[in-house]
Amino acid sequence: MSEEKPNRRRWYQFGLGTMLLAVTVFAALLGWELDYIRERKEFLAWVESTCAAEGNHSFTIDTLAVPAEIPVWRHWMGDKPADAITLPFVATKADADKARTLFPEAKVER
Repeated sequence: MSEEKPNRRRWYQFGLGTMLLAVTVFAALLGWELDYIRERKEFLAWVESTCAAEGNHSFTIDTLAVPAEIPVWRHWMGDKPADAITLPFVATKADADKARTLFPEAKVER
């Protein structure tokens, strides 16, 4: 009489190489998001310092009662949404275009 082993369903298994690849892709995406957030913060610091140098203290990043939406993971990484950004007088069209690129959720005013 032969003993039959119970037919167990095997869970999906993956190798170490697959796990390392997944972690590498996740780290690259996370680094890309962190670089984007860093660029946003640097641009806001430039706007604020330029407005202060001009003596124009009307630097504004308005937030309304219902703030603009950004992905939740960017909130976790310290990013904040902006509804409107008022650029300084010395800002060029390229600066306005960069602001629109970095802050797609905001209304950019010159």
